[in-house]
Amino acid sequence: MTNRGPARVRSNPIRLSESIAVTWVWVVVIVVVIGALSVVLVSRGETMAEVYDDRPDSTIPVGRPLTADDLRDIRFSTAVRGYRMDEVDALLSRLRADLLARDDRDERDRDDRDRADLLARDDRDDRDDIDRNDGPLPPA
Repeated sequence: MTNRGPARVRSNPIRLSESIAVTWVWVVVIVVVIGALSVVLVSRGETMAEVYDDRPDSTIPVGRPLTADDLRDIRFSTAVRGYRMDEVDALLSRLRADLLARDDRDERDRDDRDRADLLARDDRDDRDDIDRNDGPLPPA
């Protein structure tokens, strides 16, 4: 008996397509089961726990205007995606209020200076009028 090499197996195209379809069905089933198990094990059907704020708030001086040193020394706590928005919002609100107060104060000071300049000019004009009227008397 002579060896003619490996025996040739003819593949049935219908059987091959059924095999591929069954494989895909099992892949989908396994993915769905793993996903369902993950959801159940992670959440156990409960809602997420309440968040407790255990980080210190940034310290913004109260009762006086902010200075450049205050801004240099400020440090924000970091959160998962950057800085804590409530701390940044609080600082921006405070800066806005301080700047508005400074602008109001500057405007009042400017008005006071303008009023003082106007009064000083009026006083000079009055003195000039008095000096002109009190000049030498005409000969009688």
